[in-house]
Amino acid sequence: MSKEKIIRYSEEQLSEIKNIFFLNVPEYFAEKEWYDLTNYLKIHGKTYFVVKNEREIIGCGGYHKSNDTTARLSWDFIHPEFKGKGIGRKMILHCIEEIEKDVSNDSIEVWTSQHAHQFYAKFGLKTYDIKENYWEEGLHLYKMRS
Repeated sequence: MSKEKIIRYSEEQLSEIKNIFFLNVPEYFAEKEWYDLTNYLKIHGKTYFVVKNEREIIGCGGYHKSNDTTARLSWDFIHPEFKGKGIGRKMILHCIEEIEKDVSNDSIEVWTSQHAHQFYAKFGLKTYDIKENYWEEGLHLYKMRS
């Protein structure tokens, strides 16, 4: 990645994020999750980021504290044309770096699907629970933590 940069999310970016989100439906997300994401951003927008190239937003992701000692990576996704180019990895590493600034975090977790759990395993997260058809039929929940 040479010209991409990670910046903090702002509400003006929501329409670009929506376009990328729906390019990842139905493989990675259920359509009905868009409502959940918009609510999430209202609450946790301060710890959400976007990746921009010289023209547009090409990915996003963030985290929040799920309890006093755990941070959860949340809503990470990349425009399909830019997958496999290290952008998701850069986003996760950025989030982990931000999380590590908070010394009260003992662990990191993510709730993801069968389509992305191997990606998160590269960061040392291990699956501890699987719920089939959690997000919708054929889209399973994988709970993972460090």
